[in-house]
Amino acid sequence: MKELYQLIKPYVEAVLSGEPVSFEIKMACENSAPRWVNADYISHLGEQGQVRGFFALISDISERKAIERMKNEFISVVSHELRTPLTSQHGSLKLLAAGCLDSGSAEGRSRAPVAAHPG
Repeated sequence: MKELYQLIKPYVEAVLSGEPVSFEIKMACENSAPRWVNADYISHLGEQGQVRGFFALISDISERKAIERMKNEFISVVSHELRTPLTSQHGSLKLLAAGCLDSGSAEGRSRAPVAAHPG
């Protein structure tokens, strides 16, 4: 618990100085996997505007973080799977554009079928 307080101490100090604070943090849990939480701190002001404490709204965002991680992994896999054949096509098209490969030849048609047979 002491480690957690050290992590959130700057946020507590900021809200006690009168600033609204919002942050996300990964918290270790005793009986389960770590959880991600979003914390919003709002200063509680007295009649003369002095800070008397603060209000905290804590939301468990673990599911959202898991979905974001899965989305990022999916995009990474799709990007890699698309990049491999596209790199090959890009190289063939560069050879055609540079005149190093005849689009009418059998090799040219096999290397860049899209460029050799448009439409």
